[in-house]
Amino acid sequence: MESLKRFFLLPGQLLGLTLIGLLLVSAIVYYKAVKLQRYLEPTLAIAQPRIDFARDLGLLIEKEFGSKNMKGVVYTGSSIFVDEALLLKGPPKKKIPDMVFIQRLSRIFMSILQDPQLRTQFDLILLSTRLTVSPHLDMNKRQRNETQRKAEFILYSLFTMEPNLEIEYGTYFAAAVVPVEPHKGANWVEFRIIPSEHLHIEMMKSVGKYYF
Repeated sequence: MESLKRFFLLPGQLLGLTLIGLLLVSAIVYYKAVKLQRYLEPTLAIAQPRIDFARDLGLLIEKEFGSKNMKGVVYTGSSIFVDEALLLKGPPKKKIPDMVFIQRLSRIFMSILQDPQLRTQFDLILLSTRLTVSPHLDMNKRQRNETQRKAEFILYSLFTMEPNLEIEYGTYFAAAVVPVEPHKGANWVEFRIIPSEHLHIEMMKSVGKYYF
């Protein structure tokens, strides 16, 4: 019996060891939490301006179209993809702009450009149509010219429906052609919102306190 007693701790000793173990576990958990916080806070500070901008733009799209998941309109946070069939209607050789839809789209761009806070966060709205690349160089060249004219036609249709887009904010828009492989969504028109240098500066300011 005396030999067995040596293998058991007294209640006070057991309590002391338990408290020491709890303290060690708490210290490890606290250390891990501090490391995680120092990683998450600057990451969130970098992402927050883009998160806020994407949220505001998403609300404008939802306000205008009723839903961010409208068929033929896909919003990714930095780009708005629109099915060409919503922008242009009619036979292939005589397509005309759908002025009702284009007017709704122009109101979205007018809203973000008239907001000083949102306007400082991007430098350019790049309207791009897609060119399906083929092995025939001459055909590519001809189709590139046609696709470029289509992009400019859509852009000037926006300006027609909302003249102030061109008068006051024409420097914020550009039209271009993006080559894509066959069957890679050639019928989509992209409105890519390119962030400004001002946004990068604000990001650096927001994370400066974590490193200096």
